[in-house]
Amino acid sequence: MDKAYEYLKDYNYPCLFDAGSSTMAMLGQNPTNQEGKWSVSFKCPYLSYVNENPLLCNITLNGNTFISTSGDYTQNYFYENENNSYSLMHHIIDPYKGVSNNFIRSVSIVSNNAKLSVLDALTTSLFNCYNDEELLNIIDKFETNYKCDLSFVLTKPYGNSYSFFEVAVSKSFKDMITNEFNNDVKSIKVIENY
Repeated sequence: MDKAYEYLKDYNYPCLFDAGSSTMAMLGQNPTNQEGKWSVSFKCPYLSYVNENPLLCNITLNGNTFISTSGDYTQNYFYENENNSYSLMHHIIDPYKGVSNNFIRSVSIVSNNAKLSVLDALTTSLFNCYNDEELLNIIDKFETNYKCDLSFVLTKPYGNSYSFFEVAVSKSFKDMITNEFNNDVKSIKVIENY
């Protein structure tokens, strides 16, 4: 997608790339929108289809923007752990533990000046953070080292539930949202510095 994006950018051809809803890129102005903006919806990370509107939120973006999302709500299963209870195993494995972490349910990052492949690696690595401080430290170092601006939204389980969520959102991401968060979001924390 990075190569296709660079190729079409030279021709100033407006388009939206979608690599299975986990990585997206918008190039130029949206020709089907009067204001030229792109509208993108983010799913709530339900483990199964639980209601008629499974969206977390919608945002609008100008062209030349990149999005990457990692989540535990696809490619997963439950397994019986050593405590005879069940844990969620998904496709993002903590290399130190050999199993999935369940601190985060989904993380999405929006940027207009970071490569798609790098954003994908970042969202995947953020999934293995153990707390907000570690996560924000990595985002801060990433912005400094790659000289880019990032906006983000992440969902966490609300208590022990896989049906209700806590959301942490950067101020810059919150400013792009065009609707209220889904009713299953029980807590919203805005990170003002981003």
